[in-house]
Amino acid sequence: MSTDHRVLAAVLVALIVASSAVVILYKQPEGRGGGEEAEMFSFETYEFTVDDNVSLKTYYTDDYFSEPATVRNNSLMTFALCLELSCGYYDGGDGSKRSQSVVELLRNIGCDRVSVNEYYTKESTPTSTDVAIGAKNIGDSTVLFVCINGVFYTNEFASNMMLGASGDHAGFSKAANDSIAFLKKFIQDNGITGKAKILTTGYSRGSAASNLMGAYLSDAVAEGTVKDLVGDIEITQGDVYSFGFEVPYCGYWTAGSGKPAPTDARYSNIWYVTNPDDVVTYVPTSDWGFCRFGNQVVLRSHDAKATSSMLSYANDFYGEATAKSMDMTRFHQIVRSIPTMKEFNEGFIKKLFETIDGGRASYSATIEEDLSMSIYAFFKYQSVPKNLTAEYGGNIIAMLTDLLIHYKDAEQDFKAYFGPKVQSALDKSGCGQYAANMTGAFYQIANLLNNYCKGELTRLITDGYVLTAVSNTDMLLKPHLPPMTLCYLVVEDPNYDVYPARTRRIERR
Repeated sequence: MSTDHRVLAAVLVALIVASSAVVILYKQPEGRGGGEEAEMFSFETYEFTVDDNVSLKTYYTDDYFSEPATVRNNSLMTFALCLELSCGYYDGGDGSKRSQSVVELLRNIGCDRVSVNEYYTKESTPTSTDVAIGAKNIGDSTVLFVCINGVFYTNEFASNMMLGASGDHAGFSKAANDSIAFLKKFIQDNGITGKAKILTTGYSRGSAASNLMGAYLSDAVAEGTVKDLVGDIEITQGDVYSFGFEVPYCGYWTAGSGKPAPTDARYSNIWYVTNPDDVVTYVPTSDWGFCRFGNQVVLRSHDAKATSSMLSYANDFYGEATAKSMDMTRFHQIVRSIPTMKEFNEGFIKKLFETIDGGRASYSATIEEDLSMSIYAFFKYQSVPKNLTAEYGGNIIAMLTDLLIHYKDAEQDFKAYFGPKVQSALDKSGCGQYAANMTGAFYQIANLLNNYCKGELTRLITDGYVLTAVSNTDMLLKPHLPPMTLCYLVVEDPNYDVYPARTRRIERR
């Protein structure tokens, strides 16, 4: 592949990734770490780096809920991630057993009432969300575990692009509100009343929903509207334990809005974890007013000792190949101003979103629908990529070259040229109804490319972010994958001092 083609490929990938998607600097754990009375449980989760389910261990004790949610508890945080990971289970493609792992884990920790919503057993839509809920009595309270799947999902990836014209991220907000509606139904169906505690957990897309759900619940507590929101239960701020892992920006707040700031004390029960090297946690841009609520826990991904321990756990949990892929010391510094992935993420995302003329309003009006529906078609109709390249004799380089030639075309000319090819490819895949959306998305990506390089493709050859992306293509998304987050968390969790040496690969059912 020529340099120009490698550059274009990297930029297109980065554009799509970036479109998808109150700092407390790391300090030693506050309060109890938990775990002295914890029991070990096994669960299964799908892991992309090995393309299979793996068996992991987690630690749980009811004693985690002896302190309010406003107190940081590293062991409960790690358990919340493991509970979330159990949501992502591959059942061999059958679809009817996707919730098997999370249901088993909820029951194993003592939940005597467990339910999953309909999307766990039917085909997902562009905006659907898998939710599992378990309940158990601890003392005089009913503890409700709300697990929002963001680990292993397909068609609903489209909603990551649905920012909306104003307010909280529309796609993530719908996921949060759907999760709240299912919780309300669960409470009503099971006749739950009186004192309660709620734990929400999510990863990636699910973490955005969990963060917003935590904020909406906290608002309801502060404003006295809990019964209207979720049912006839009694909760205080300290009873809402909200966790999110690798959280993209999901809420919306600006000074002068009259709304509490994301760091307001009413959200001090919310905890969200981010890795500075994870590009997903930088989108959509905070320059458009997007935010996250509560306390941010920044993984120590730039601390040599913590990183060494993380990689050791990764080797034990997932194997040598996965551990090597997570070693960010392999990062190739191409320009002085971008010494790590953190600086790449900060600068590239800012520059990328600045290329969208008109900001969020323009994105919502001209890009959002075409991009989200195109991604939905890619996920639902898996022959689409093959049929698109087939229009160029199966040569992806020829397709990229065509885009290089026409990326500055006027919209009408661009669509007239590429439209028939896209229509033909999608007709063969059985989804011709999305051809106009996909052609529009391709044009918008070409327009972004044109804006990014200011009409001169040669600028990309000297662009520090492009050169860095090309040189580190295999590392761009590694920090977003669950193994790295989990292994950094267990470094701070005393339970894992006794973790078994190696995980066992689980045969697909």
